[in-house]
Amino acid sequence: MQQRAPWPSTPLLPGVSAFGAGSIRSSGWHAPPLEPEPVLALRQARSTTEEASIANRIQRRECEQLMSGPKSQRSATRRWRVGRALRTAALVVAAACDGAAARAPLSATNDRITVVEGQAFDDVFVVVDTLILEESPSVVTVAPHVSIDSGGGFLVADPAEHQVRVYTDRGKLRQVFGQGTDRVDSIKSPGRAQRLSNGGILVVNLQGPVTLIPGRLAEPSTFISESLLTARGVEQFDTGEILVVGSDSSPPSATLFHLDLARRRITAGFFPPPGHLDKWVTAYMSAVRTARRGDRIAAVHMLSDTLVIFDRLGRELSRIRIPIDPFVVPTGPLPNLKTVAERYAWLAPFTMVMDVFWLDEGDVVVQWAKAIGNGLVADMGVLQMDTAGTRIWAIAPSPVLVAVRGRDFFFREPNNKAPNRWMIAHRR
Repeated sequence: MQQRAPWPSTPLLPGVSAFGAGSIRSSGWHAPPLEPEPVLALRQARSTTEEASIANRIQRRECEQLMSGPKSQRSATRRWRVGRALRTAALVVAAACDGAAARAPLSATNDRITVVEGQAFDDVFVVVDTLILEESPSVVTVAPHVSIDSGGGFLVADPAEHQVRVYTDRGKLRQVFGQGTDRVDSIKSPGRAQRLSNGGILVVNLQGPVTLIPGRLAEPSTFISESLLTARGVEQFDTGEILVVGSDSSPPSATLFHLDLARRRITAGFFPPPGHLDKWVTAYMSAVRTARRGDRIAAVHMLSDTLVIFDRLGRELSRIRIPIDPFVVPTGPLPNLKTVAERYAWLAPFTMVMDVFWLDEGDVVVQWAKAIGNGLVADMGVLQMDTAGTRIWAIAPSPVLVAVRGRDFFFREPNNKAPNRWMIAHRR
């Protein structure tokens, strides 16, 4: 019988949002962000949900910091965030109630996530330490998309705050770019930040151009006006080639694209959505998860149980079935979903791949989600498999995995709403 750890469900938020451009995201899912998508109303609803979910935390921190810093610094930013969160929370509740009353047959399931022959978290991992990402009155972690920085630190793109932050390996804040800083650098809803081999930082913005922050901060940043419909991720190979993760159209015909830095433009795209899905379903839920190791990239569409390995030129090398059982995907055409409640209820039965991590020893870790209840929260699952598709272990439900660095697995603290508080775990 499967053992179940008492992890609470996670709010479904855009950082990872499940819809359209994106990913379902909780305030701590890898992740993914406020992502633009074909359905404007849905994008607004997702960002609204994320803001509402952090209102209580921001209010609590307002009190905690009451005695620190000048009053003008202490209150202005947080009052704005709290006000925005409370206003938008009311909109979400109204939309959800309207949808529930209008179309009761689409009510979501309360079934919790399961996986055949799953294990308990404590049977697989031991927690060895904790880590807190440093914050300040102008830096509040809301929807972190985490990348490992050179030297073992972290790059955090926070689309809800329009900031990119550089942290040490122990979570000390070193640099901040974007909103509220003297280096705004056209950072607008950043989907991912990647340290380049030349020491600079490349930021893929969900809204706006690609930002190139130089290694020498005395130099100005440069920008590339990309031609994609959405851009939400980036990978750089050891040889220097860069791939941007996004979509070129709606429905998309490709989701991975070469970025030519010398010519400052996006070139050939590849990896179209899976053929078993209706094209408008792929327009609605088009996110792709990637991980790089050496000169290869692993990529998977969020509604597919097949991981595809490519070389740096985009040539397919192998396909691996992800051993998630059960794996449920939409069948048939996309229904006419008129309200926020209907959209989340339609989403609830499906399995959604949320993140991929490629370990140093060659195995792959996959994180997936299943919406539950009213569709605004989700359970997470995590598994490790080898490149033949053999499962090593699987945990569902699981705390949210945000990053992997060597033997360190960084999970969100499951009973803490603040997404800057992590626990560091090692395999037993």
